[in-house]
Amino acid sequence: MGAGADVLNDELSRADARHVSGALALYEKRRRKPVSGLQGGSRAMFRVATTRRTALAAARDAAFRVAPEGMLLGGIERSMECPI
Repeated sequence: MGAGADVLNDELSRADARHVSGALALYEKRRRKPVSGLQGGSRAMFRVATTRRTALAAARDAAFRVAPEGMLLGGIERSMECPI
């Protein structure tokens, strides 16, 4: 299971049927910061990848050509390992 599913399972396993809405609220609270961080990073990468400004696009392309593969993939790999 992914981190979100583990957190949901954790919260629901502690709640009985009368307190499911509270468990869901706690799940949302626990996931908000990690998800917001991932969304922000994704939005930033989208802006960089889709810029229409010629100078920025040229700088981006040059940076990607010289950057080590591990540096480029490291952020993506870290985002996939997002802790609970």
